[in-house]
Amino acid sequence: MQNHITSPGGWRTTTTLQPDSTFEEQQVIEFERENPLSAAEIKKARRGFRTTCFSEIEPREIDWLWYKRLAIGKVNLLAGPGGLGKTYLTCGIISTVSNGGTFVDGAKAAIGDVLFVSAEDDPEDTIRPRLDLMGADVSRVHWLDCVNEGGREGFLDIRRHHFELDDYLTDNPSIRLLVVDPLSAFLGSTDSHNDGSVRGVLGPLAAVLRKHGVAGLCVAHVAKSQEKRRGADRILGSVGFVNAARSCWHVEPDRDDKQRRLFLPGKTNFEQATGLAFTITNRGIEWEPGEIDMTIDDYLGAAPRPQTEVASKAAKFLINQIPAGNIVRPKVILDAAKEAGVSTGSLYRAADSLEIIRSDEGWCHGSEFSE
Repeated sequence: MQNHITSPGGWRTTTTLQPDSTFEEQQVIEFERENPLSAAEIKKARRGFRTTCFSEIEPREIDWLWYKRLAIGKVNLLAGPGGLGKTYLTCGIISTVSNGGTFVDGAKAAIGDVLFVSAEDDPEDTIRPRLDLMGADVSRVHWLDCVNEGGREGFLDIRRHHFELDDYLTDNPSIRLLVVDPLSAFLGSTDSHNDGSVRGVLGPLAAVLRKHGVAGLCVAHVAKSQEKRRGADRILGSVGFVNAARSCWHVEPDRDDKQRRLFLPGKTNFEQATGLAFTITNRGIEWEPGEIDMTIDDYLGAAPRPQTEVASKAAKFLINQIPAGNIVRPKVILDAAKEAGVSTGSLYRAADSLEIIRSDEGWCHGSEFSE
């Protein structure tokens, strides 16, 4: 005799009732006789495609946590070598969001709470002091201690716990930013070098962020070598990390000023934003006013671009600024370039094309060092 058995998840499947069926199985069968599935429930339970016609999809603008830099409802990457202040930078962003403040470029932050997930820094001796230093409203910042799995406390595994994240964000609708530092520590058994595996993790994460209107800021490490000329190629693991993210930002040291950090745009699915610069002081993050016309690929010296009028102007400026046989201090060159209307990005690209040697002591033509 065949009867329908209801699984714990509510699905009903046809099975054969054996003479020695358990009491629980008999109860399930009796329940189904008294509560048959409706046609709508049967249709809902059926496997298959579900589609939406584009005539029913309303277009909308991108929501920004930080205009043109961090999008709400998306995965955003922050990549860079260790020891350059990515955690300081993250705490600075958290501070601005928790206070509904204004970023250095004048963009107003979307105020909200923050969920901070970290495997590298201690909340008591590192994160809290840095948040206090930068004036964060710590009543809006929440540290993930663990994930409760049926009475057991476990480590976050984004691959398995996106349902738990969904539940948490449902219960805490004030969350506007999720920080995961570093992303690689929370992938469980996922093969981080396999494109399909990485997308299989970040896809559901992006869906949860989109559902709840939360910006995801995921920190990534990069290879120490700068031989790779594209920012996307330096991020450790599969290129799927970059491809699945909607924007990617990079922190790199200024080659001419060891204290200066460059916050540079990489891959983006939105309108390209400009770079910024900051230093880390005993007061926390200190942003420089103004923007930097440079991308991470410019910084790494990616494939040369055709000479433009702007590039030609920068090259002529450097030729005049650095006479043969002279070594000129970096600050002198940068100040003169700013006054002449030559952007930092154009200046560096021109210096690379002219094979100008750059160091903390000064800039000069490569031939001066070879003699």
